[in-house]
Amino acid sequence: MARLSDTSEEDEQEPFSRSESDNREKLYMFLMAEYGAKTERYTRIFTFHTSALFLSMYLGNYYLLLWPATIAVKDYIATKALFSSKSWRSSNLYPTALAIYTLGCYIFISVPIYLMTVDDPILNYVAVCAVVGLGIKCLWRQNLPRELLYIDISHISVAVAAQTFIFVNTLDNVVAIFFVVLCSFFIVFYYYQALKSQQSLGGQIRSLRRTQAQSLKMEAVGNLTGGIAHDFNNLLTVIQGNLELAEMIEDPHEKKDLINEAHAASIRAAKLVSQLLAFSRKAAHHKETFEVNAFLNTLLTMSELVLPRNINWVIQPSQRDFKITVDKVQFETALLNLFMNASDAMPDGGKISISLRFARFRSSHRLRDGHQLAPQEYCRIQINDTGKGIPIDNLNRVTEPFFTTKPVGEGSGLGLSMAKGFCEQSGGGLEIRNRKTRGASVLIYLPITSDNMVNTSAPN
Repeated sequence: MARLSDTSEEDEQEPFSRSESDNREKLYMFLMAEYGAKTERYTRIFTFHTSALFLSMYLGNYYLLLWPATIAVKDYIATKALFSSKSWRSSNLYPTALAIYTLGCYIFISVPIYLMTVDDPILNYVAVCAVVGLGIKCLWRQNLPRELLYIDISHISVAVAAQTFIFVNTLDNVVAIFFVVLCSFFIVFYYYQALKSQQSLGGQIRSLRRTQAQSLKMEAVGNLTGGIAHDFNNLLTVIQGNLELAEMIEDPHEKKDLINEAHAASIRAAKLVSQLLAFSRKAAHHKETFEVNAFLNTLLTMSELVLPRNINWVIQPSQRDFKITVDKVQFETALLNLFMNASDAMPDGGKISISLRFARFRSSHRLRDGHQLAPQEYCRIQINDTGKGIPIDNLNRVTEPFFTTKPVGEGSGLGLSMAKGFCEQSGGGLEIRNRKTRGASVLIYLPITSDNMVNTSAPN
Protein backbone atom coordinates (compact mmCIF):
# COMPACT_ATOMS: atom_id res chain seq x y z
CA MET A 1 0.00 0.00 0.00
CA ALA A 2 1.32 3.41 -0.92
CA ARG A 3 2.09 5.73 2.01
CA LEU A 4 0.45 9.14 1.90
CA SER A 5 2.51 12.18 2.78
CA ASP A 6 1.66 15.84 3.24
CA THR A 7 5.11 16.84 1.99
CA SER A 8 5.64 17.51 -1.68
CA GLU A 9 8.28 15.61 -3.59
CA GLU A 10 10.45 18.70 -3.93
CA ASP A 11 10.41 19.33 -0.17
CA GLU A 12 11.45 15.82 0.79
CA GLN A 13 15.12 15.27 1.58
CA GLU A 14 16.57 11.81 1.18
CA PRO A 15 18.70 10.64 4.06
CA PHE A 16 22.44 10.39 3.51
CA SER A 17 23.71 7.06 2.27
CA ARG A 18 26.61 5.42 4.09
CA SER A 19 29.14 6.56 1.49
CA GLU A 20 27.83 10.14 1.64
CA SER A 21 28.04 10.14 5.43
CA ASP A 22 31.60 8.81 5.24
CA ASN A 23 32.50 11.54 2.76
CA ARG A 24 31.05 14.21 5.04
CA GLU A 25 33.02 12.84 8.00
CA LYS A 26 36.22 12.67 5.92
CA LEU A 27 35.62 16.20 4.67
CA TYR A 28 35.34 17.44 8.26
CA MET A 29 38.57 15.62 9.16
CA PHE A 30 40.28 17.18 6.14
CA LEU A 31 39.12 20.70 7.01
CA MET A 32 40.24 20.38 10.63
CA ALA A 33 43.63 18.98 9.59
CA GLU A 34 44.33 21.57 6.90
CA TYR A 35 42.61 24.69 8.24
CA GLY A 36 41.65 23.92 11.85
CA ALA A 37 44.81 24.92 13.76
CA LYS A 38 44.89 28.70 13.29
CA THR A 39 48.28 29.31 14.91
CA GLU A 40 50.00 26.72 12.74
CA ARG A 41 48.19 27.91 9.60
CA TYR A 42 49.06 31.58 10.14
CA THR A 43 52.69 30.69 10.95
CA ARG A 44 52.87 28.55 7.80
CA ILE A 45 51.39 31.30 5.61
CA PHE A 46 53.67 34.00 7.07
CA THR A 47 56.81 31.85 6.71
CA PHE A 48 55.95 30.76 3.18
CA HIS A 49 55.12 34.22 1.81
CA THR A 50 58.06 35.92 3.56
CA SER A 51 60.49 33.31 2.22
CA ALA A 52 59.04 33.67 -1.28
CA LEU A 53 59.48 37.45 -1.11
CA PHE A 54 63.13 37.21 -0.05
CA LEU A 55 63.75 34.52 -2.68
CA SER A 56 62.33 36.72 -5.45
CA MET A 57 64.47 39.64 -4.23
CA TYR A 58 67.56 37.41 -4.23
CA LEU A 59 66.90 36.21 -7.77
CA GLY A 60 65.75 39.62 -8.97
CA ASN A 61 62.76 37.89 -10.53
CA TYR A 62 59.47 39.15 -9.09
CA TYR A 63 57.50 36.77 -11.29
CA LEU A 64 58.33 34.25 -8.58
CA LEU A 65 55.71 35.97 -6.40
CA LEU A 66 53.09 34.29 -8.59
CA TRP A 67 54.02 31.10 -6.74
CA PRO A 68 52.66 32.13 -3.29
CA ALA A 69 49.91 34.17 -4.94
CA THR A 70 48.58 31.11 -6.76
CA ILE A 71 48.52 29.05 -3.58
CA ALA A 72 46.86 31.91 -1.67
CA VAL A 73 44.10 32.14 -4.31
CA LYS A 74 43.70 28.36 -4.16
CA ASP A 75 43.33 28.45 -0.35
CA TYR A 76 40.84 31.33 -0.53
CA ILE A 77 38.64 29.57 -3.09
CA ALA A 78 38.88 26.29 -1.17
CA THR A 79 37.92 27.77 2.19
CA LYS A 80 35.03 29.75 0.72
CA ALA A 81 33.68 26.71 -1.08
CA LEU A 82 34.36 24.08 1.58
CA PHE A 83 33.16 26.07 4.59
CA SER A 84 29.90 27.07 2.90
CA SER A 85 26.92 25.60 4.76
CA LYS A 86 25.24 24.63 1.49
CA SER A 87 28.27 22.59 0.45
CA TRP A 88 27.61 19.88 3.02
CA ARG A 89 24.66 18.58 0.99
CA SER A 90 26.94 17.66 -1.91
CA SER A 91 28.32 14.12 -1.93
CA ASN A 92 31.00 15.05 -4.51
CA LEU A 93 32.59 17.72 -2.34
CA TYR A 94 35.17 15.49 -0.66
CA PRO A 95 36.76 14.32 -3.97
CA THR A 96 36.78 17.97 -5.08
CA ALA A 97 38.57 18.96 -1.86
CA LEU A 98 41.16 16.23 -2.44
CA ALA A 99 41.71 17.41 -6.02
CA ILE A 100 42.21 21.02 -4.88
CA TYR A 101 44.61 19.90 -2.14
CA THR A 102 46.61 17.71 -4.56
CA LEU A 103 46.87 20.58 -7.05
CA GLY A 104 48.13 22.93 -4.33
CA CYS A 105 50.75 20.44 -3.16
CA TYR A 106 52.20 19.94 -6.64
CA ILE A 107 52.19 23.69 -7.29
CA PHE A 108 54.19 24.08 -4.09
CA ILE A 109 56.85 21.43 -4.86
CA SER A 110 57.32 22.69 -8.44
CA VAL A 111 59.46 25.64 -7.32
CA PRO A 112 61.79 23.62 -5.00
CA ILE A 113 62.33 21.14 -7.84
CA TYR A 114 63.21 24.04 -10.14
CA LEU A 115 65.60 25.52 -7.57
CA MET A 116 67.50 22.23 -7.44
CA THR A 117 68.34 22.60 -11.14
CA VAL A 118 69.99 25.99 -10.56
CA ASP A 119 73.74 25.92 -10.00
CA ASP A 120 73.62 27.86 -6.75
CA PRO A 121 74.18 26.17 -3.34
CA ILE A 122 72.00 28.75 -1.57
CA LEU A 123 69.02 28.00 -3.82
CA ASN A 124 69.70 24.26 -3.48
CA TYR A 125 69.61 24.66 0.31
CA VAL A 126 66.32 26.63 0.10
CA ALA A 127 64.83 23.84 -2.01
CA VAL A 128 65.79 21.20 0.55
CA CYS A 129 64.35 23.33 3.38
CA ALA A 130 61.08 23.72 1.48
CA VAL A 131 60.70 19.96 1.06
CA VAL A 132 61.61 19.32 4.71
CA GLY A 133 59.09 21.95 5.83
CA LEU A 134 56.39 20.32 3.71
CA GLY A 135 57.22 16.96 5.28
CA ILE A 136 56.98 18.38 8.82
CA LYS A 137 53.67 20.05 7.98
CA CYS A 138 52.24 16.72 6.81
CA LEU A 139 53.71 14.78 9.73
CA TRP A 140 52.38 16.79 12.66
CA ARG A 141 48.72 16.24 11.73
CA GLN A 142 47.05 13.26 13.38
CA ASN A 143 43.41 13.12 12.29
CA LEU A 144 43.73 12.42 8.55
CA PRO A 145 41.59 10.41 6.11
CA ARG A 146 43.39 7.56 4.37
CA GLU A 147 43.20 9.28 0.96
CA LEU A 148 44.94 12.38 2.30
CA LEU A 149 47.67 10.20 3.76
CA TYR A 150 48.39 8.70 0.34
CA ILE A 151 48.41 12.15 -1.31
CA ASP A 152 50.95 13.40 1.23
CA ILE A 153 53.17 10.38 0.61
CA SER A 154 52.90 10.82 -3.17
CA HIS A 155 53.98 14.46 -3.41
CA ILE A 156 56.73 14.02 -0.81
CA SER A 157 57.99 11.03 -2.82
CA VAL A 158 57.87 13.05 -6.06
CA ALA A 159 59.83 15.90 -4.48
CA VAL A 160 62.50 13.59 -3.04
CA ALA A 161 62.72 11.58 -6.28
CA ALA A 162 63.14 14.75 -8.37
CA GLN A 163 65.84 16.14 -6.11
CA THR A 164 67.59 12.73 -6.07
CA PHE A 165 67.49 12.52 -9.87
CA ILE A 166 68.93 16.03 -10.24
CA PHE A 167 71.69 15.31 -7.72
CA VAL A 168 72.53 11.90 -9.26
CA ASN A 169 73.16 13.52 -12.65
CA THR A 170 76.11 15.32 -11.10
CA LEU A 171 77.76 12.05 -10.01
CA ASP A 172 79.99 9.75 -12.08
CA ASN A 173 80.58 6.96 -9.57
CA VAL A 174 78.05 4.11 -9.86
CA VAL A 175 78.47 3.14 -6.21
CA ALA A 176 77.79 6.71 -5.11
CA ILE A 177 74.70 6.86 -7.32
CA PHE A 178 73.41 3.59 -5.85
CA PHE A 179 74.08 4.82 -2.31
CA VAL A 180 72.21 8.13 -2.90
CA VAL A 181 69.21 6.36 -4.44
CA LEU A 182 69.13 3.83 -1.61
CA CYS A 183 69.25 6.59 1.03
CA SER A 184 66.42 8.46 -0.70
CA PHE A 185 64.32 5.29 -0.78
CA PHE A 186 64.90 4.66 2.91
CA ILE A 187 64.00 8.27 3.75
CA VAL A 188 60.67 8.01 1.88
CA PHE A 189 59.94 4.58 3.36
CA TYR A 190 60.69 5.78 6.91
CA TYR A 191 58.55 8.88 6.34
CA TYR A 192 55.68 6.68 5.14
CA GLN A 193 55.91 4.47 8.23
CA ALA A 194 56.17 7.47 10.55
CA LEU A 195 53.10 9.06 8.93
CA LYS A 196 51.12 5.83 9.29
CA SER A 197 52.18 5.49 12.95
CA GLN A 198 51.17 9.08 13.59
CA GLN A 199 47.71 8.44 12.18
CA SER A 200 47.40 5.24 14.21
CA LEU A 201 48.39 7.10 17.36
CA GLY A 202 45.82 9.78 16.57
CA GLY A 203 43.13 7.10 16.21
CA GLN A 204 44.07 5.60 19.57
CA ILE A 205 43.93 9.02 21.24
CA ARG A 206 40.49 9.69 19.74
CA SER A 207 39.30 6.29 20.94
CA LEU A 208 40.58 6.98 24.47
CA ARG A 209 38.88 10.38 24.48
CA ARG A 210 35.56 8.82 23.42
CA THR A 211 35.91 6.15 26.12
CA GLN A 212 36.73 8.76 28.76
CA ALA A 213 33.80 10.97 27.67
CA GLN A 214 31.46 7.97 27.85
CA SER A 215 32.69 7.03 31.33
CA LEU A 216 32.21 10.62 32.52
CA LYS A 217 28.68 10.62 31.10
CA MET A 218 27.88 7.36 32.87
CA GLU A 219 29.32 8.73 36.13
CA ALA A 220 27.19 11.88 35.80
CA VAL A 221 24.09 9.81 35.03
CA GLY A 222 24.83 7.58 38.03
CA ASN A 223 25.19 10.58 40.35
CA LEU A 224 22.03 12.13 38.95
CA THR A 225 19.86 9.02 39.25
CA GLY A 226 21.30 8.20 42.67
CA GLY A 227 20.57 11.69 43.96
CA ILE A 228 17.05 11.71 42.54
CA ALA A 229 16.29 8.27 43.96
CA HIS A 230 17.64 9.24 47.40
CA ASP A 231 15.75 12.53 47.64
CA PHE A 232 12.49 11.18 46.26
CA ASN A 233 12.69 8.13 48.51
CA ASN A 234 13.00 10.38 51.56
CA LEU A 235 10.08 12.54 50.44
CA LEU A 236 7.87 9.56 49.59
CA THR A 237 8.70 8.00 52.97
CA VAL A 238 7.53 11.17 54.71
CA ILE A 239 4.35 11.35 52.63
CA GLN A 240 3.51 7.66 52.99
CA GLY A 241 4.31 7.54 56.71
CA ASN A 242 2.24 10.60 57.58
CA LEU A 243 -0.74 9.41 55.54
CA GLU A 244 -0.64 5.95 57.16
CA LEU A 245 -0.49 7.52 60.61
CA ALA A 246 -3.35 9.87 59.67
CA GLU A 247 -5.52 6.81 58.93
CA MET A 248 -4.72 5.27 62.30
CA ILE A 249 -5.16 8.39 64.49
CA GLU A 250 -8.65 9.59 65.33
CA ASP A 251 -7.72 12.97 66.84
CA PRO A 252 -8.64 15.54 64.13
CA HIS A 253 -5.92 18.00 65.15
CA GLU A 254 -3.13 15.42 64.99
CA LYS A 255 -4.56 14.06 61.75
CA LYS A 256 -4.52 17.57 60.26
CA ASP A 257 -0.89 18.05 61.31
CA LEU A 258 0.11 14.76 59.67
CA ILE A 259 -1.70 15.68 56.45
CA ASN A 260 0.03 19.08 56.46
CA GLU A 261 3.41 17.36 56.82
CA ALA A 262 2.61 15.12 53.86
CA HIS A 263 1.47 18.14 51.86
CA ALA A 264 4.69 20.01 52.67
CA ALA A 265 6.74 17.00 51.53
CA SER A 266 4.82 16.93 48.22
CA ILE A 267 5.59 20.63 47.74
CA ARG A 268 9.29 19.90 48.31
CA ALA A 269 9.07 17.11 45.72
CA ALA A 270 7.50 19.52 43.22
CA LYS A 271 10.29 22.01 43.92
CA LEU A 272 12.86 19.28 43.33
CA VAL A 273 11.27 18.55 39.94
CA SER A 274 11.35 22.25 39.00
CA GLN A 275 15.04 22.41 39.93
CA LEU A 276 15.75 19.37 37.76
CA LEU A 277 13.90 20.98 34.86
CA ALA A 278 15.92 24.17 35.29
CA PHE A 279 19.13 22.13 35.28
CA SER A 280 18.06 20.30 32.10
CA ARG A 281 17.22 23.63 30.39
CA LYS A 282 13.61 22.48 29.84
CA ALA A 283 11.81 24.54 32.43
CA ALA A 284 9.00 26.74 31.13
CA HIS A 285 10.05 30.40 31.19
CA HIS A 286 7.59 33.24 31.76
CA LYS A 287 9.80 36.07 30.57
CA GLU A 288 9.53 39.68 31.63
CA THR A 289 11.59 42.73 30.75
CA PHE A 290 12.83 44.72 33.76
CA GLU A 291 15.73 46.86 35.02
CA VAL A 292 18.39 44.92 36.88
CA ASN A 293 19.49 47.72 39.25
CA ALA A 294 16.05 48.17 40.78
CA PHE A 295 15.49 44.40 40.90
CA LEU A 296 18.76 43.77 42.77
CA ASN A 297 18.05 46.51 45.33
CA THR A 298 14.66 44.97 46.10
CA LEU A 299 16.09 41.46 46.28
CA LEU A 300 18.94 42.48 48.60
CA THR A 301 16.50 44.16 50.98
CA MET A 302 14.62 40.87 51.26
CA SER A 303 17.83 38.79 51.48
CA GLU A 304 19.10 40.78 54.47
CA LEU A 305 16.05 39.62 56.43
CA VAL A 306 16.65 35.95 55.59
CA LEU A 307 20.42 35.50 55.74
CA PRO A 308 22.56 35.70 58.94
CA ARG A 309 23.19 39.09 60.49
CA ASN A 310 26.98 38.59 60.55
CA ILE A 311 27.08 38.95 56.77
CA ASN A 312 27.89 42.42 55.43
CA TRP A 313 26.49 43.38 52.04
CA VAL A 314 28.19 45.66 49.53
CA ILE A 315 26.46 46.45 46.24
CA GLN A 316 28.08 48.28 43.35
CA PRO A 317 25.28 49.24 40.93
CA SER A 318 25.94 50.14 37.35
CA GLN A 319 25.87 53.75 36.23
CA ARG A 320 23.56 52.82 33.38
CA ASP A 321 20.27 50.96 33.59
CA PHE A 322 20.32 47.49 32.10
CA LYS A 323 17.16 45.81 30.93
CA ILE A 324 17.04 42.04 30.62
CA THR A 325 14.25 39.69 29.52
CA VAL A 326 14.20 36.57 31.68
CA ASP A 327 11.91 34.64 33.99
CA LYS A 328 11.91 36.91 37.05
CA VAL A 329 10.94 34.16 39.52
CA GLN A 330 13.68 31.78 38.35
CA PHE A 331 16.18 34.66 38.27
CA GLU A 332 15.30 35.52 41.86
CA THR A 333 15.58 31.88 42.94
CA ALA A 334 18.98 31.52 41.24
CA LEU A 335 20.35 34.64 42.95
CA LEU A 336 19.00 33.59 46.36
CA ASN A 337 20.69 30.21 45.95
CA LEU A 338 23.97 31.95 45.15
CA PHE A 339 23.59 34.29 48.13
CA MET A 340 22.90 31.34 50.45
CA ASN A 341 25.92 29.43 49.10
CA ALA A 342 28.12 32.47 49.69
CA SER A 343 26.71 32.85 53.19
CA ASP A 344 27.26 29.14 54.00
CA ALA A 345 30.91 29.52 52.92
CA MET A 346 31.37 32.09 55.72
CA PRO A 347 30.00 30.50 58.93
CA ASP A 348 31.90 33.01 61.08
CA GLY A 349 30.71 35.99 59.09
CA GLY A 350 32.14 37.93 56.19
CA LYS A 351 31.29 40.14 53.27
CA ILE A 352 29.27 39.51 50.12
CA SER A 353 29.77 42.05 47.36
CA ILE A 354 27.55 42.27 44.29
CA SER A 355 28.62 44.30 41.29
CA LEU A 356 26.71 45.00 38.08
CA ARG A 357 28.72 45.72 34.93
CA PHE A 358 28.34 45.98 31.18
CA ALA A 359 30.12 43.39 29.02
CA ARG A 360 30.40 43.31 25.24
CA PHE A 361 31.95 40.47 23.25
CA ARG A 362 32.75 41.11 19.60
CA SER A 363 33.39 37.38 19.03
CA SER A 364 32.38 34.17 20.77
CA HIS A 365 33.52 34.17 24.40
CA ARG A 366 34.46 30.87 26.04
CA LEU A 367 33.69 30.47 29.73
CA ARG A 368 35.73 28.35 32.10
CA ASP A 369 33.48 25.30 31.72
CA GLY A 370 33.65 25.47 27.90
CA HIS A 371 30.24 27.12 27.38
CA GLN A 372 30.33 29.61 24.50
CA LEU A 373 28.68 33.04 24.77
CA ALA A 374 27.42 34.56 21.53
CA PRO A 375 28.96 37.90 20.43
CA GLN A 376 26.60 40.51 21.86
CA GLU A 377 26.06 42.81 24.86
CA TYR A 378 25.61 41.26 28.30
CA CYS A 379 24.72 42.29 31.80
CA ARG A 380 27.37 40.82 34.09
CA ILE A 381 26.47 40.25 37.73
CA GLN A 382 29.45 39.31 39.90
CA ILE A 383 28.95 37.89 43.40
CA ASN A 384 32.06 37.71 45.60
CA ASP A 385 32.46 36.27 49.08
CA THR A 386 35.31 36.24 51.59
CA GLY A 387 35.11 32.55 52.46
CA LYS A 388 37.75 29.85 52.03
CA GLY A 389 37.12 29.44 48.32
CA ILE A 390 36.48 26.21 46.43
CA PRO A 391 39.07 23.39 46.28
CA ILE A 392 40.60 23.07 42.83
CA ASP A 393 39.42 19.45 42.53
CA ASN A 394 35.80 20.52 43.10
CA LEU A 395 35.83 23.69 41.03
CA ASN A 396 34.73 21.90 37.86
CA ARG A 397 32.13 19.77 39.65
CA VAL A 398 30.21 22.25 41.80
CA THR A 399 27.61 22.80 39.06
CA GLU A 400 26.89 19.07 38.71
CA PRO A 401 23.47 18.01 40.03
CA PHE A 402 23.46 16.63 43.58
CA PHE A 403 27.16 17.43 44.06
CA THR A 404 27.64 19.16 47.39
CA THR A 405 30.45 19.62 49.91
CA LYS A 406 28.00 20.30 52.75
CA PRO A 407 27.23 17.69 55.43
CA VAL A 408 24.42 15.22 54.80
CA GLY A 409 21.00 16.83 55.08
CA GLU A 410 22.26 20.43 54.74
CA GLY A 411 22.31 20.76 50.96
CA SER A 412 20.55 19.24 47.99
CA GLY A 413 23.36 19.93 45.52
CA LEU A 414 20.95 21.50 43.02
CA GLY A 415 21.38 25.22 43.73
CA LEU A 416 24.35 25.91 41.45
CA SER A 417 23.23 23.46 38.76
CA MET A 418 19.80 25.12 38.65
CA ALA A 419 21.36 28.60 38.44
CA LYS A 420 23.67 27.48 35.63
CA GLY A 421 20.77 25.88 33.74
CA PHE A 422 18.67 29.03 34.10
CA CYS A 423 21.47 31.29 32.80
CA GLU A 424 22.17 29.09 29.76
CA GLN A 425 18.47 28.69 28.95
CA SER A 426 18.16 32.49 29.08
CA GLY A 427 20.91 32.89 26.47
CA GLY A 428 23.75 33.63 28.87
CA GLY A 429 26.07 31.66 31.10
CA LEU A 430 27.48 31.20 34.59
CA GLU A 431 31.15 31.03 35.58
CA ILE A 432 32.66 30.14 38.96
CA ARG A 433 36.24 30.76 39.96
CA ASN A 434 38.37 31.39 43.02
CA ARG A 435 39.50 34.92 43.77
CA LYS A 436 43.19 35.74 43.92
CA THR A 437 42.87 37.21 47.41
CA ARG A 438 40.27 35.17 49.27
CA GLY A 439 36.94 33.52 48.60
CA ALA A 440 35.05 32.58 45.47
CA SER A 441 33.46 34.57 42.68
CA VAL A 442 30.36 33.77 40.64
CA LEU A 443 29.79 35.62 37.37
CA ILE A 444 26.37 35.64 35.69
CA TYR A 445 26.05 36.75 32.06
CA LEU A 446 22.58 37.60 30.73
CA PRO A 447 21.84 39.24 27.35
CA ILE A 448 20.84 42.90 27.50
CA THR A 449 17.45 43.74 26.01
CA SER A 450 17.22 46.65 23.60
CA ASP A 451 15.18 49.64 24.83
CA ASN A 452 12.58 49.31 22.10
CA MET A 453 11.64 45.77 23.15
CA VAL A 454 8.09 45.48 24.39
CA ASN A 455 7.53 44.16 27.92
CA THR A 456 6.15 40.68 27.73
CA SER A 457 5.33 37.90 30.13
CA ALA A 458 4.28 35.27 27.63
CA PRO A 459 5.67 31.79 28.30
CA ASN A 460 8.59 30.60 26.22
